[in-house]
Parts: sequence; structure tokens; C-alpha cells
Amino acid sequence: VLDKDIENLALSINKRIKEDERKEHQLKKQDKNFKKMVANLSHDLRTPLTVIIGYLQLIRLEKNVNEPVNSYIEHIEKKADYLKKLVDDLYLLFWSEAIESEVDMKSVNITEVVTSLLKEYIQNSKRASEQLDIRLPHGNIWILAQEKILIRILCNLIDNALKYSTGDIMFYMWGESEYCHIQISNPSDYISDEELKSIFDLFYTKDEARIKSSGIGLYATRKLVIQISGDIQVNYEAGIFTVSIKLPLI
Repeated sequence: VLDKDIENLALSINKRIKEDERKEHQLKKQDKNFKKMVANLSHDLRTPLTVIIGYLQLIRLEKNVNEPVNSYIEHIEKKADYLKKLVDDLYLLFWSEAIESEVDMKSVNITEVVTSLLKEYIQNSKRASEQLDIRLPHGNIWILAQEKILIRILCNLIDNALKYSTGDIMFYMWGESEYCHIQISNPSDYISDEELKSIFDLFYTKDEARIKSSGIGLYATRKLVIQISGDIQVNYEAGIFTVSIKLPLI
């Protein structure tokens, strides 16, 4: 009788464990679907906001717009820019959260990707063309990654440097030992050791930077770097803020 009771108890426990596992799997699936939905919704909001900002800029170029109206338009444009930034950050956050744990990694010529990306920045941004100090290797460097994720990482870091730098921005890349190294440095306001420890935390911002930053960018960037088996570190020394990335070579 005792053996039978133990057997029934074991069966009951196993049944409960399987039920809990099924519920956990279902919750994870629902959570992932929710994150994908928010990412897609954020992406869809970006297009109309971009169009609104574009039309506001065109209106401001009209010569017959009087000063009060021009002031209103400028105010609306600033708020629209801020809203677009929040939507972009929201998209980035939920997109990085929704990415599969097993990313489809392929051989990527990172020298080619970086060269093309920096060329776009220089052509489309006056500030980038004036402030970027670029040093790239002469030969090709190959890594195992997903190109879409790699580009998102680089864009996040370059945009961050362009936004907060108080001077020229150094973008250096080289291959050494078993890794491709990328280093982005720029002059910055003082950052304490405690702030550096928290810089990858979700929603972390310096108080004076709250109107500029949502505290999402570096958090999501770190998640994406880890997704492609890389490592990211930050450093602040002698007034220079540096982000360093290591990605395994093929």
C-alpha cells in the first residue's frame, strides 16, 4: 500500500511539473509575441512621424510664413523630434528583447560593413563629416555575426557619440589575436565610476541628460553585442568616454 501511495504521489508530482513547464512555455511565448507586437507597432509609428517632421521643415522654408507662426512650427518640430526619438528607442528595446536566443550567425566582412556605414554618415550628416576621425584596417576582417544586428549596434554607438560628444569622435577598428576590436571615443562631461557601473542599466540616464536620453540605447546595445557572442566595455579617463567592443574572428 505504501509503495502504491508513493507511486501515485510521484505521478502527481510529475504531472504538476509538466503542467508548470507547459504554462511557463506558454507565458514565454506570449511575452515574446507581445514584444514583437510592440516592436512592430513602434516601427509603424516611425514612418508617419518622419513624414510630419519633413513637412514641418518644408513649411519653415516658406518665405511667406510670419514670425509667430514660424515659432509655433519650430516648437512643434522639436516635440515631434523628441517623440520620434522615444519611438525609436522603444522599437530598439523591444526588438532587442524579441530576438531569438539562437541568432542566425553568418560570415560577415566587418571592414566592408563599417566602411559603407561610415560613408553614409559622412554623406548625410555635416557633424559626422566634420567630427569623425576614422582609422580602419587595410585588409578585410571577417567575423561570425548577423549583419542586421551588427549595423544596429554600430548605429547606436555612433548616434550616441554624435549626440553627447563635446569634440571630435574617434572611430578605430583593428584585428588582434582572436578578436576584432572596435573603439569609439569622444570628449565628454565628467562621468564617475559609479555612473560607469550603471551605464548599461535599463532607463539609466544622467539627470541633466534626461531630456535627451531615454536610458534605453546602451542597455539594448549591450544585449545585441551579447547576442552575437561579443563583449562590450566602457571607460572614462582624462575627459574621454570610450566604448570598446570585442567580436570573435572567424
